[in-house]
Amino acid sequence: LEIGGAGMPPRMEAEFFWMMSLGNVAIVAAVAISVGEYAGAPIARRSVSQAMMGLGSMLSWSTMVQHFEYLPPYDASWLAMRRGLPIVLRFIVGSFPVFMGFACLGLSLYSEHSIKFNSLRNSLITLFSLMNGDVLLETTRDIEDGFLGDVYLVVFMCIFAFTILSVFVSIIQDAYASAKQQTATKKSSSGMSNVPADVQFGRATKRSSGPLGKGDAEALMTELAECMDVLSAQMRDCRDLQQQLCSLY
Repeated sequence: LEIGGAGMPPRMEAEFFWMMSLGNVAIVAAVAISVGEYAGAPIARRSVSQAMMGLGSMLSWSTMVQHFEYLPPYDASWLAMRRGLPIVLRFIVGSFPVFMGFACLGLSLYSEHSIKFNSLRNSLITLFSLMNGDVLLETTRDIEDGFLGDVYLVVFMCIFAFTILSVFVSIIQDAYASAKQQTATKKSSSGMSNVPADVQFGRATKRSSGPLGKGDAEALMTELAECMDVLSAQMRDCRDLQQQLCSLY
């Protein structure tokens, strides 16, 4: 989405546009519901207007991230989320059936022994807490099923806490490293773009008209090394983009 004006960013990302639009709609709806409630109209419960107001406020604050996109390195967190979150979501969808299977198994075995497994909702919350390293000892004491209960919890922890959760962390780490490389590339590119063309390439042209001395050769080698650094950073960024495209398809 193009936006004009002097000193304004050249474009607005589509996700920020939709977040801002949805946040504005939620705030307007919350205000309308609140006005109707105070007027005595049976529109909805007050919790609905509070939820809409909170959603609009959250989205409005979230759209402020777009301003950091043009201020490296403060954009590294947003770039990491934008690159890593889609992969994490796909991995969550792929592993959710196994998670649901453990929840149903815990509900069948321990619904009569522990309040943590007396419903599917409680089973899911309990297993999510276990996956993050919480309430492990309390859950072991609650189920009181001896060897079978210990095997159930140990197998779940080995699959989800030690394997799947570690994969989540590695995905975000790779996305953050790629974001840092992209930020460094942006900084180097902006630094090169701020240098006039006659300064970047004119010196070598001027020197080529006469014999090169030792100092000229050293200066040319330095310029060549700087150009190679910029090219290598751009090649790394291209390889990262190629890997992302391959992961999508």
